[in-house]
Amino acid sequence: MNKSSKLRVLMVPSDCSSKAMNPYQILLSQSLVAQGINLENWPYYEGKFPIFKAAVARKKYFDVVHIHWIYCYFVGENRYLYFLSCIRFILDVLITRLAGLKIVWTVHDYISHDIKFPGLQLWTRRQLVKLVDRIICLNKMTLETIATEYKFNPTKATFIPHGHYRDVYQKPVDSAEARKELNLPESGKVYLNLGLLRPYKGIENLLQVWQDNQDIFAGDTLLIVGKPWDEDYAKKLQELAAGMEGVIIYPQFVENDKLHLYFSAAN
Repeated sequence: MNKSSKLRVLMVPSDCSSKAMNPYQILLSQSLVAQGINLENWPYYEGKFPIFKAAVARKKYFDVVHIHWIYCYFVGENRYLYFLSCIRFILDVLITRLAGLKIVWTVHDYISHDIKFPGLQLWTRRQLVKLVDRIICLNKMTLETIATEYKFNPTKATFIPHGHYRDVYQKPVDSAEARKELNLPESGKVYLNLGLLRPYKGIENLLQVWQDNQDIFAGDTLLIVGKPWDEDYAKKLQELAAGMEGVIIYPQFVENDKLHLYFSAAN
């Protein structure tokens, strides 16, 4: 136990800045502090052994290191360099644990999205589960699947439901008011796809389904909103949607104070 009477937790890597696109870690941190946890968020993940340096070398006396998304630790344009970054990450976690700290890992994704070497990352995740003390799964339905794929005993994992964002976004408004604010059609249903526009999400398939079922969706609107992966991908989606009835694409990031309008407008 550390020199403080409170449990001291280091959360890595952490994005709790005011510009964070996902407020998950901000809300989690606030809730843990409210429960009496002494918490520090550490956003840095570059350099040699960043977890060990944050947790041990600074002599802050942490009890637990809580690891979240791990994709940022893996770099390299070729398989060799990528594998070296995987080894470096595993060594970082190992020496941190050997220093006497408990390690907890929340699994946010089965495999990071849009990566070149998914096999190497899966191998790394299988090594990581051997080193951590506890694993947190946010979805009860996927716990056994992840345990099978990562090859660990399910009893090592704990299911903790993903928290809500109700206190982050404004309250819903009348649908007609929201549609007017967003310049959307007053009639028909609005089908909303909101979030980062990235290739792995299959938005092209969504557009194809919409196109192939115009008899069902006649008079309705498909609204696709979010920050695109890059300009080329945004252009690709807009070209696919060109000429399709009822498709509206807003390739832009939506601020938190506007999100409630999109949810209110949709059916």
